[in-house]
Amino acid sequence: MRLPTSVWVLASAAWLCAQSPDELSRQVRDTATAFAKSITRRDLAGVRTFLAPDAILHSPGGTAVRGPAKIAEAWGHAFGELEAPFAREAEAVHVLSSGTLALVTGPVRDASGKQVRTFNSVWRRGANGRVQLTLDYACPACNCGVSEPEPRDAAGEVWRSEAAFAKTMADRDHVAFSAHVAEDAVFIDGAGRALQGREQVASSWRHFYEAEKAPFSWRPERVLVLESGELALSQGPVRDPDGKRIGTFASVWRKDPDGRWRVVFDRGCEPCDCP
Repeated sequence: MRLPTSVWVLASAAWLCAQSPDELSRQVRDTATAFAKSITRRDLAGVRTFLAPDAILHSPGGTAVRGPAKIAEAWGHAFGELEAPFAREAEAVHVLSSGTLALVTGPVRDASGKQVRTFNSVWRRGANGRVQLTLDYACPACNCGVSEPEPRDAAGEVWRSEAAFAKTMADRDHVAFSAHVAEDAVFIDGAGRALQGREQVASSWRHFYEAEKAPFSWRPERVLVLESGELALSQGPVRDPDGKRIGTFASVWRKDPDGRWRVVFDRGCEPCDCP
């Protein structure tokens, strides 16, 4: 049986009250580090224990793999090698003030130690008290020329929400922009700093809305929604006023108790060599 959002939010709220922000971050970091070590050890069974039942792995090549069994199957061939094909390190941890979700980012390195990409993983605290990986995606995310049609159902809701969010920039409507940001959101800016909460995010983004012409634009190309229907990943190109692609956005949306989808995490990827 799937628990409604209100149940795990209440459970997470109780957990939050019992721990300080530093303790919350440390617990998430320790869990993400243990997950990374299971990858280094090529412990496929161990990897599965960290994955939420509705987990989604979004590979750099654009393939979405759903559920622990499928993710384990996808990684199985790599774990059979003599050396771990890659390693990851939890570098930054951002826990929502509500204590319900956390974003962990860090380098992914090949067998020689060279950084080949950056991982972004969303961890959720379940009603059972465990912190589990729910969404995992990497940068760079250069799926050049890949654009899916607008989906239906929950994915369509998120797609339209993202499109409306992007329209606020074109319309120069800062108030509407703020309405799409979750109250406890965390946005990572271009310098890697974390903007905590709607008020800080809105204040930091205000200057983007002050000029007559929008400094950039974005649009959704792909949306993935967890089977639980509570979280979604939206990605797509960011373009300058001349239409040149200058980056790729990656936004995590949460369906709030009022039924509206809002951005809860936002962290862009570096520019891609795309038209």
